[in-house]
Amino acid sequence: MSSLTHVSSAASSTSDRMSNADGSPPMVDGSETRHHHGSPDEHSGGEENVVLAWVQHTGEVLREVLNDNRPIAGDLSAVESLAVFDVVNAIHDHPGYVVTLDAPQGISEQAAIAGAAFGILSGAYPELTDELRQDLRHSLASISDGREAEKAGVAFGKEVADAILAQHQNDLHPTESDNFGMHEIGIWRSTPPDFLPANEPQHGEVRPFALTTGSEFRPGPPPALTSQEYAQAFQLT
Repeated sequence: MSSLTHVSSAASSTSDRMSNADGSPPMVDGSETRHHHGSPDEHSGGEENVVLAWVQHTGEVLREVLNDNRPIAGDLSAVESLAVFDVVNAIHDHPGYVVTLDAPQGISEQAAIAGAAFGILSGAYPELTDELRQDLRHSLASISDGREAEKAGVAFGKEVADAILAQHQNDLHPTESDNFGMHEIGIWRSTPPDFLPANEPQHGEVRPFALTTGSEFRPGPPPALTSQEYAQAFQLT
């Protein structure tokens, strides 16, 4: 079984219990606040699917802290998913995508998944630690792998999370932008009707997940403003 299949299996092992009678996914009201709706499987009465539960908790953090800031929301979702991916890979003796650590023998895989996701979210946003700890307790209550195996699993998951956060910690916080552009010809400037500043202009400096650098495949600059090529393009538009 491939390493990706292990993660897919962890996420889909309870998928049948998470579907309506017609096979469609259950509806979740996005307006609900944290801890009022529980994990995805509470609605169907089954045991918690830890992978999907922490995807949901990550979505709650996106709304609560980031206000759906799209650039950073994408980074947080990716980091949480990669932490879970690398934990599962380590437990099944596969190399990780971001970090490759040796998993202790006999740990609870489900607890390690919860520990990794908890470690990412609480490490990035420590002000939510108490709320996230409740989510972690809820996840552990649905696992029956034994106290010591679960404790060791959570510890290893957090170890993986810490290693990933060390590479991406500075990429997960929105900043107030005061970049309204410039009025020189050929330079971006804010536009009507609201004349808003640039959205997360520093996001181009975050550490990529797959590329070597953010500029690896960046196209060259536009033609000079005084060139015939620019004049022709201007006439076309």
